[in-house]
Amino acid sequence: MAFNPAELDFSHLTPDQAAIERVNGQAPNETPIVALGISAQAAALLTPGAATLTKSDLMWLNIDTLHAAGKLGLNAQDLSSIQAAFTKPMQVNANRDLALSVTIVACCCPCCCAAAVPTSQAVR
Repeated sequence: MAFNPAELDFSHLTPDQAAIERVNGQAPNETPIVALGISAQAAALLTPGAATLTKSDLMWLNIDTLHAAGKLGLNAQDLSSIQAAFTKPMQVNANRDLALSVTIVACCCPCCCAAAVPTSQAVR
């Protein structure tokens, strides 16, 4: 099975994290980043600084990345780990004769929004 960091998987959560009640599919603002629907493999990509964040921190980062990152004490590596945890890398190698391949990480929406959508509802 291929690694999909955005796959909904709650098997790595503590009992308290797994018991977080979602209202209309949305997690409360104080929900830890690891409980926002990412897989155990994706959670392992988070730096220690990024792993302490909550849903409200992520929403603040989405609105005002520079100021929020500074106030939260995050560095570029922390921000990159968040992006890596919530997006699926695509391997691009258009010319197979070259030994060069490029990994692109793409995401169409903020991570907390994707995790807040009920699994039966499509993300658009």
